Parts: sequence; C-alpha cells; structure tokens
Amino acid sequence: MRYFYDRETDVVSFTLSEAFDWHGTDDLPSCPVTLYLDRRLRPFAVEVRSASKIVNTFGLQHMQELPITHDEISRRMFWSATGREAWSTVVRRMLVPKYTAPQRSAAVTSSRA
Repeated sequence: MRYFYDRETDVVSFTLSEAFDWHGTDDLPSCPVTLYLDRRLRPFAVEVRSASKIVNTFGLQHMQELPITHDEISRRMFWSATGREAWSTVVRRMLVPKYTAPQRSAAVTSSRA
C-alpha cells in the first residue's frame, strides 16, 4: 500500500493493491471520494478530495509516493465522520464487491420519525 498527498490541491490517494484489469471508477455519493475498481469491482485505489477536511493529513509527506499500512489508513480516515463512512464503504466493497446499501423509502424513513 502506498499514498500520495498533494497539499496544494488537497488530494490524497491511497493505492491499496495492484490492478491488473482496471474496470472503472465509482464516486461515493455522500463525500468527495472516488474508488478505482478492478474487474471484480473491488477498490484498488482511493482518491480523497478536500483531504484535510476528511483525513488526518498531519505528518503525510507532500508530493512523494510513500508506503503506508492498512491500519494507518484506517486511523487517518476515522479522523472525521465523512472519512469513517468512506473507509467503511471501501472495506465493505473490498469484501463484498457488488454490495450496495439498500435505499430507504420515504415511507420507512417518515415512519421512524
């Protein structure tokens, strides 16, 4: 695993694994995070825009691709609620690639209020 942080554009990219068959990207609807997917639809890279608001960027080296562990990515992403939500989605998609959260209908949501 590796990371690349560009402080000037406030974007951090995490490369989780090598991708031999790139499939496409998936933008997470609730945050400025893009997942890069392999042919099995598993994320192999994550790009976080507005990174300083979502990820703990303190101590990340600027403009250098450097190694990082899964645990450190997790700790940095759990720094904010948005980061926690995004990282949970990444991990879930790594384990169950075609998983999509069920959409709640307006009737179900209003009945709980």
